[in-house]
Amino acid sequence: MLSIAELVQLIKKAACDAVEATKPMQFVYGKVISINPLKVSIDQKVILTSGFLVVPESLTDYKMTVEFAGAETAYTFKNALKINDKVVLLQQKGGQQYLILDRVVDS
Repeated sequence: MLSIAELVQLIKKAACDAVEATKPMQFVYGKVISINPLKVSIDQKVILTSGFLVVPESLTDYKMTVEFAGAETAYTFKNALKINDKVVLLQQKGGQQYLILDRVVDS
């Protein structure tokens, strides 16, 4: 017969195993190794290609129109990813898609 402490530990282990089996979202770090087509290396064996990557507008070259004092001015923001940029990604449950959250800097 199990003691209460052993039963609690067994339940905790079962819960942890269930969460691990679902592969919830997780953060991973990578490095941009190609721009066109976009490729990000997350370790020596895994290279993510553009089909697996979701890139937010803020990490691209994009235009924005700003209105100030009744006058509109268009600005172009040159913020596209570059080779050797280090990035943090959010891996979708199941690992089929990766959202690039932002660049990271070496500390």
